[in-house]
Amino acid sequence: MCSDEVVVRGIIRVVEEIREMRPDSKIVINGLLPRADRTESGKLELQHSRTDKDLKNIWNGIELVNKELSYYAEEHDEVYYVDSKSIFLRDSEEGEIDKELMFDFLHPTMEGYQLWGDSIIEKLQEIIPKDEE
Repeated sequence: MCSDEVVVRGIIRVVEEIREMRPDSKIVINGLLPRADRTESGKLELQHSRTDKDLKNIWNGIELVNKELSYYAEEHDEVYYVDSKSIFLRDSEEGEIDKELMFDFLHPTMEGYQLWGDSIIEKLQEIIPKDEE
């Protein structure tokens, strides 16, 4: 598994490439979606890493990555951040994924994709003025 820092650097590097190739573009970064181990609860808790040698709190890593991506977007013109995690969480306090929207606590259902897409469209409508359509 990659470290949180490596994931952030990789995403930012892609954004920088796009900004270099298309300097007039508006870029929307979508935050990483929540995920949980495939249990009945869907709680965002300790999960096995790919090597299964230790436990790593993947949710904390996702939150760290998303926070850094949000900061990056705030600091750069024409770069925007969309955080869609609340769509998929039944209880944000407890950190529990809604099984109706993410059936295996990793992949969105059709309804989950629809809501996620709607949140991205909403953000695009905020940033693209009507006269540019």
